[in-house]
Amino acid sequence: ILYVGKISYDNAFDEKREYIGNSAKSLGRVLGESIEDNVRMVRMLSSQRIIIQALDTGRDEGGAGQDRIRAYLSDDKSFYSICAFNRQGQVVAGATSAGGDLRGKSITDQAAAQDVLSGKERGIDAKITRSENGKLVYHVAYPVTNSQGQRIGGLILGVDLESFNAVHVD
Repeated sequence: ILYVGKISYDNAFDEKREYIGNSAKSLGRVLGESIEDNVRMVRMLSSQRIIIQALDTGRDEGGAGQDRIRAYLSDDKSFYSICAFNRQGQVVAGATSAGGDLRGKSITDQAAAQDVLSGKERGIDAKITRSENGKLVYHVAYPVTNSQGQRIGGLILGVDLESFNAVHVD
């Protein structure tokens, strides 16, 4: 009886381990696809005329860039923050979903922003950080270029990991 019990336990354990392994693989695939979706989103945002103009001139004339950023934050609840930053790493237009104003802040401590400032095509911060209101966030950044093709800064998107609570893994 003990032998049969041990075999049953081992089989159940192996099935559970396989299920957990498959779930982890599926979750990894979903997270990878989400990161790529966020890279596409930050690339699209970085091409917005209002963002380019704010970075090219060094100021967000009339707050148009700030208004556009706040609109994107209110439209997509998976975003925690969006910042347009200049070549010195100073935020020209930026906000958080909690209503925080990030203009004038330095973004140079974010690895994704550092990647873009150092000349890389894009930046993805593998380190998950905790925001001031306790949300777990990862960052994706993309360079912003002007009409002459010069890199004038970047755009960084903070993604709220709580948005993955809604993800269903097959």
